[in-house]
Amino acid sequence: MRNIVATSAISHGVDVDRFNSMFFAGLPSDIAEYIQASSRVGRTHVGFVFLLPTPQSRRDRYVVETHDIFHRFLERMIAPPAVERWAENAIRRVFASFIQTWAMTKEALEFVRQPDNVKDAARQYDFVQRLRSDARRDPIAFLDELGGFIRRSTGFDGRGRDHVGSPVYAEPYRILVDQSADQFSRAMQAQATEGRLRDYWNDQTAVLRKPMTSLRDVDEVGLIVGSTHDPVARTRSTRVDLGALARVMRSIRSQRGAGAETDGERDGDNP
Repeated sequence: MRNIVATSAISHGVDVDRFNSMFFAGLPSDIAEYIQASSRVGRTHVGFVFLLPTPQSRRDRYVVETHDIFHRFLERMIAPPAVERWAENAIRRVFASFIQTWAMTKEALEFVRQPDNVKDAARQYDFVQRLRSDARRDPIAFLDELGGFIRRSTGFDGRGRDHVGSPVYAEPYRILVDQSADQFSRAMQAQATEGRLRDYWNDQTAVLRKPMTSLRDVDEVGLIVGSTHDPVARTRSTRVDLGALARVMRSIRSQRGAGAETDGERDGDNP
């Protein structure tokens, strides 16, 4: 494949190290997108980016006139992202991470408070049975401690006397935290098995989604499979040759192989 004609989709997560030139049909409306897309070029070899300004666009003409100074301060023109720190779904998604951090903090404090000669006997809160024991012994204290930790961690009360950063409508979030903490407390009280907390999150019975290990955890997992049917085939049969499909997928995954006759030139495979 020699050329790719694409929309802005090419700028999001497409890691192809052989791109060495890119042409923009007009400047993208978002400067961050312009930086993201143009950074795909020149990863392995020296590359260049060519801007074809739209004549009727005053913005494009301005960029051409002030090309040097515009690109020198390009990163300063990135618009701030529209982030809502009190988005309900985002808070729900990190509840398990808060609980895991709370358990680790309790264990660390327990270890620090113990005298040096008995530190090896400090209680470990990464075990389900430890949390189950605390939840059964005093459910109210368990809820208060866990719920209070989550609210402090999210900045629920804000900062300083003016409570900077606190939510405008606090009660719905307080209820959300209390309900989630109560769900987890009941789940721990009902646990009949022994094991580590980190293994509990992978159990089908877990009441909350497991802690995030990457920002990509927010994405729904998708499965891409090759089709066995080509509805626009020009041959008599519409069935896809699985051998050809395998070769295409191998070329896409490796970005090398039999995708182009010049692939071997870089590695010295061909004379």
